[in-house]
Amino acid sequence: MSGGGSCKITDILLDEEKVEPDRVVICHQHTPLMSRNLRELLNNPEASKLDLDTSRYLIERGVNISFEWGGNEFGAEARGYVAVADWISLLAVATLVRQGYCEKIVLATDLCSKNMCRRFGGEGFLRLTDFVVPALREYADLSEFAIHRMTIDNPARILTF
Repeated sequence: MSGGGSCKITDILLDEEKVEPDRVVICHQHTPLMSRNLRELLNNPEASKLDLDTSRYLIERGVNISFEWGGNEFGAEARGYVAVADWISLLAVATLVRQGYCEKIVLATDLCSKNMCRRFGGEGFLRLTDFVVPALREYADLSEFAIHRMTIDNPARILTF
C-alpha cells in the first residue's frame, strides 16, 4: 500500500484518539495513486499502474476521502518529481464510484501556486465546476446521483453539526 502514512495516521485518529470516522476527510488522494518518482516511472512501467489500495483502506475504515483539482500542474520533472495528472484522479474517482464507494468521496479544488489562479492564467476554483464535473459526466458516464453525492450531499453530511 503506497499511502501507508495516511493509513497509520488514520488508524491513530480512529483507534487511539477515538475520532468519529464519518467526520474525518483525508485529502490529497491523488498522492498514493501511483509512483511520483520520475526515475522509477521511466525504468519500471508497473510504477505507473493505478493503485487504489490506500483509498479503499481509508474508506473501509469509515473515513471520507477527497480528490482535489487545481489545473496548471507545475513542472517539477526537472527535480525528479511527477505531479499526478488530473485524468488519473478522474480515473480513480470513476473507478471507486463504480466499486460502490461514492458515499465517502468528496471532490474539491486545491490551489497551491499563483499560476493556478484565474488572475494569473489558471482556471482557479472553476476547475472543479467547469472541467472535473463535466468530465465525470461526459467521459466517465457517472450518474447525476453520484456527482450530487460527492459535491453536495457528502460535504453537507460531513460539515453538519
